Amino acid sequence: MSGMQAKQGGGLDDTLRDFWATRPRRPKAGRKVAGVATGIGQRYGIDPVLVRIAFVVATIAGGVGVLLYLVGWLLLPEEGDEVSALEGLAKRGRSSVSAVTTILLLIALLPASGAVFGPGGPSGWLVIALAAAGLYLLHQNRGAENRERYLATAASAPPAEAAPPATGPTPPAYPTGEFRGAYQAGAPAGARSPAHEPEAPPTWDPLGVAPFAWDLPEPAPVGPTEPPRRQSRVTLVTLGLALVAGGIAIAVASQVPAMTVSHVIGVVLGVLGLGMVFGSFLQGGRGLIPLAIPVGAAAVITSVLPLGAWPGAWHGIGDERFTPRTVAEAKAGDYRLSVGDLRVDLSELPLGAGEELRKEINVGLGNVRVLVPANAEVAATCSAKIGDITCLDQRNSGLRKSTRTHQEGSGGGKVVLDVRAGTGNVEVGRG
Repeated sequence: MSGMQAKQGGGLDDTLRDFWATRPRRPKAGRKVAGVATGIGQRYGIDPVLVRIAFVVATIAGGVGVLLYLVGWLLLPEEGDEVSALEGLAKRGRSSVSAVTTILLLIALLPASGAVFGPGGPSGWLVIALAAAGLYLLHQNRGAENRERYLATAASAPPAEAAPPATGPTPPAYPTGEFRGAYQAGAPAGARSPAHEPEAPPTWDPLGVAPFAWDLPEPAPVGPTEPPRRQSRVTLVTLGLALVAGGIAIAVASQVPAMTVSHVIGVVLGVLGLGMVFGSFLQGGRGLIPLAIPVGAAAVITSVLPLGAWPGAWHGIGDERFTPRTVAEAKAGDYRLSVGDLRVDLSELPLGAGEELRKEINVGLGNVRVLVPANAEVAATCSAKIGDITCLDQRNSGLRKSTRTHQEGSGGGKVVLDVRAGTGNVEVGRG
């Protein structure tokens, strides 16, 4: 093999060089989008479905799955190409990806990198680091799989040209014994000795005296049969660990109000994801795929539609109106709703100078509106995962938006608010 072959326990530099020299190639058949996941799966001999799920998990966990896929599209050459799309744009070789497509992919990197350089940057960088570490370990352990097929070459070797038709005599079916004389050097093709016409083998030859059978090749020896592969227990072990981890997460969440249903589901999804990663090395874990898909969908839904803390997360459904008449009543009120419209009117509160009211107001699915006293000092934080925000004189809208505002009053005390909505509109105004 080549001297660049990856060695078990080799240095980081050697592994990176070998990875680049034998990097996956995006196949033209069997791919869903650009063939990045299929190429990685074929290169390392693992199921491409596991690679696709890894991209989905990276998108859910840190929002960088699309970014990583675009990078693979740009850096992994297509099957039959000399270089990748990015190298082709730099005129380093031939690539079937056009320059226009490559430029569009580079432009698409800008919004896709928002998960790294935006508000959720730390989690995005963490997912990128985990993806890089996973790819490094994958190459360290399975880099020898299909390696010779993926050595970096200028292009795939063209098929050999068909050999010209032979002009000499056609070899006999039985080129031994008395039939050798029928084919003399220099005889025209197809010439036969009239004294030696081909004869059919006898239909009955119990003693094996027919010359036809003397020179027949011996039957090829039957190779040893491969023992049946042991069934992997990755699925059962991972499922058990996921149930245990989920139970522990529920127990912790019952004591920690900040831990929500989405956190519990995320723990279970993380265990399933690790099981699929280990299963890719052990040729198992396919049974985890149908389990991870609904759990991942539940994680997305609960992150967008929060149900609050666990347990006691359900705070009712319907339209609620609260109009506290005293500061004590307002402080004691529980202004949370799971589904519906919530309105809290604090405009009539008799807040005196120096008095302060701090309140959290939360709705999971629906709209929330809060009215504050006209003469009070107000410090408000308004947030919505999906919806419009009107926070006194501040406005915002979109996904996962948050707005803070502060307005001075004219001697009517101070109101500090934290108003949240999962999916819906948030409005804070003066009465």
